This record gives sequence, C-alpha cells and structure tokens, in this order.
Amino acid sequence: MASNALTGVNLGEFTEHRGVRECLQWFTREKQWINEIHLQLCRIPAPTFLEQERAAWFADQLRSLGWNAGWCAVSCRVAIAATLGLAATGRHGTFGP
Repeated sequence: MASNALTGVNLGEFTEHRGVRECLQWFTREKQWINEIHLQLCRIPAPTFLEQERAAWFADQLRSLGWNAGWCAVSCRVAIAATLGLAATGRHGTFGP
C-alpha cells in the first residue's frame, strides 16, 4: 500500500474507515452523473477572462444541490458558504479557512 512518508499515514488503513469507504463508494455509484455534469461544464465556453457564463452555471448547480453559493463577476470566483466556514474556488486557486 502507498504511504505518505511525511506523516507516516498508510492510505490502505485510511480507506478501511467506514466513512471513507462509503464516500469512495458514492463516487463509484455516481460516476455516470459526475461525468455528465463535468461534460456540461466543459461545454460552456470559457476563454481566459471571459469565464462569467461558466461561473454562473456552476453557482446555479451548487444552489440546486442546496448549497448557499454565489459568484464574483470580476474574478469569476465561486463562493460556497458552508456550515464550517467559507470556501471559494476560481481561476486563481481555492481559498477558504
């Protein structure tokens, strides 16, 4: 099994935890849906500095899933207000607590 030499974490042991295993199974079960959403996202034209349409679509998708999401038209950064804080993602990387 692969291990992280910096922290000594054995990934095989990590994936044996019930919650992690259930999460990984969810991705396996939802692979088709994930691929369809990804394809929809990729079909929205988003040339450099003109990503507004894609950012708005992404924020709409998050809101449809029950997330409190919005986006900044200037930086095209999508912000997600979560229970534990605020996270933002955009062309300049991911930001959050």
